[in-house]
Amino acid sequence: MHLTEEDVQLYFTDGRRVYPYLLERRIAYELLDGTLAPSEGAGWDVRDAQGRNGRFVVSLKGVSISVQAIWSDRVGASMRLGS
Repeated sequence: MHLTEEDVQLYFTDGRRVYPYLLERRIAYELLDGTLAPSEGAGWDVRDAQGRNGRFVVSLKGVSISVQAIWSDRVGASMRLGS
């Protein structure tokens, strides 16, 4: 799953649900070639390769997963990444 030992250890103290936690990391590392925010209180979830900060909203309905991103340069707008 391409997660570091540090990511796995952080999960157990993070308090979020497993799907959003894992999706956030996969999107950051594999799709955006980016980095994660230093803490949950940073105001953003991921920084992409171009330096844009973004927030993710993950919705789970049964077996369907929807992910929306809100980028710092699109405040008030949302962009559907996939479902």
